[in-house]
Amino acid sequence: MSYPKVFITVLNWNGKEVVKECLESIKGVDYPNYEVVVVDNGSTDGSQKEIEENNPYVHLVKSRENVGVAEGQNIGLRYALENGMDYVFVLNNDTTLDKNILSELLKIAEGDSKIGVVVPRTYSAEEPDKVQSAGGRIDWNRGKCYHLQAAEAGSNGMEIDYLGSALIKRQVIKEIGLYDPRYFAYWEDTDFCTRVKRAGFRVVCALKARLWHKGTYSVGRIAGFYEYYFTRNRFWFMKRYATRRQFVSFICWFFFFELWLRSGILLILRRKPKACLSLYQGVKDGIWGKLDESS
Repeated sequence: MSYPKVFITVLNWNGKEVVKECLESIKGVDYPNYEVVVVDNGSTDGSQKEIEENNPYVHLVKSRENVGVAEGQNIGLRYALENGMDYVFVLNNDTTLDKNILSELLKIAEGDSKIGVVVPRTYSAEEPDKVQSAGGRIDWNRGKCYHLQAAEAGSNGMEIDYLGSALIKRQVIKEIGLYDPRYFAYWEDTDFCTRVKRAGFRVVCALKARLWHKGTYSVGRIAGFYEYYFTRNRFWFMKRYATRRQFVSFICWFFFFELWLRSGILLILRRKPKACLSLYQGVKDGIWGKLDESS
């Protein structure tokens, strides 16, 4: 029996404790043909020392600065491509894995030549039996992504629109390229998944493949980060891929309802005026900033 070569790539930024747990869980994976790559995104908390001293099986790739989620993932993808991958399994540092995860992902991936990407079912690390996501769908009329929950999961190998942690075939990366680094963080996976599907590949969820996720461990610590990048990139994504009718619907929804709601939550309920300013800056840069198709 042949076992395709899988590279597990873990992106880390100042996550010394969570990456330790992530790598410990990877040691228990029962698949016989994988290697582990950690891309450290310019950490200053001792992460690199922790990884090097306690995980000799890990290939540690160091970035001198934080180049963002998208480009950080790309560093891992390039390493995997250069070292003979058949598949790459893209992870963040705040995840832990079930021992059967690669076997379950590969059962689905190897069963159909048109499947390009397979995602696991994600559970909450704080509530281990609670499903966070079984992949996601895009609401094009409102420019929103939403996670599919347990009741919506459907059948094993169901089609989805976007991903988080994902097993990606080599052929996909060779045909469509890497994540778009201009997104920096947020929507980079949705952009990638949209390009995968438009290239004719299927993107599906393997419901029996499980991982546990701690949530926004890194970016939640940076004031205004989410508000700015999520909003800016949302506009970029919609300008790039939505139809004219979908984009008009999104604009109406956002400016006549959502912007007011989010502003009220940030200003009145959370008392975070700086985050609200980041939201407005994200809107401005999303509308006027350019994400050229040719670049």
